[in-house]
Amino acid sequence: MCIRAGKTFVLDGPFAETKEYRAGFNLLEADCEDEAIRMAAELPWPQTSCIEVRPLRVFAAVRLRVGV
Repeated sequence: MCIRAGKTFVLDGPFAETKEYRAGFNLLEADCEDEAIRMAAELPWPQTSCIEVRPLRVFAAVRLRVGV
């Protein structure tokens, strides 16, 4: 996701399309992908570079589902 001239661009792919390498991450808790993108757009990073929004698996829910 990138924000340029006030417009949000969401690219669907396995990796962000950027030539720079960044270190670090922000972990956001959201109920759906649209909410995660909205929350990520409020961060300062997409104004100057692209950021990736990826889902994480909740292992507690997986353990409950498989009975472990």
